[in-house]
Amino acid sequence: MRYVGIPLVAVMLLTARTGHTQQVPATVADAEAEGAAFPHDPAPAALPAAYHARSFGGSIERRCVEPGRNSVWPQSLRSGEMIVRGYTGLKAGTRGNKMLWMPLHDPGNHPVSLVLRGVRVGHPSDMLRQTITARRMARQVGQHDSFGVPTTVRFPTAGQWLVLADDGDDGHDWGCFVLNVAEPTR
Repeated sequence: MRYVGIPLVAVMLLTARTGHTQQVPATVADAEAEGAAFPHDPAPAALPAAYHARSFGGSIERRCVEPGRNSVWPQSLRSGEMIVRGYTGLKAGTRGNKMLWMPLHDPGNHPVSLVLRGVRVGHPSDMLRQTITARRMARQVGQHDSFGVPTTVRFPTAGQWLVLADDGDDGHDWGCFVLNVAEPTR
């Protein structure tokens, strides 16, 4: 009788995906250092409509951005290779906030997961972590290049939140946002 246990275990170890749990940076400086080290892909030959000049606030650089007083319509905030919509009027509590995350690279061409990590500024014990598979991707009717990942994000407490969005272990799109979350309305 042949023993196949060791070779089978070796095959499983070689083919298993070894994902790592990303830490949640506690400061803007730590987040921006992570962004600088996060893998880059070249920009697509044709930019999605949401990424055209003057269609978003924020920065094309991998910096943590805050919403400005002069918001653009549609309300889009960009950091690096990620755009978020639905970042105004956020409320803490059990009800989630509907937000749309738009990576620069089409998740339909590069199936990945959207990873959201956050920490309340000055309160490192208040954290959030969420992973959304790209199969929940939404495309805008009539805009083949306009896509995003719809989410419902629940912030456990009110305050200013440092939120990082990236497209997982195999991805190359990254963004960082400093968002204000209000107390829930009663």
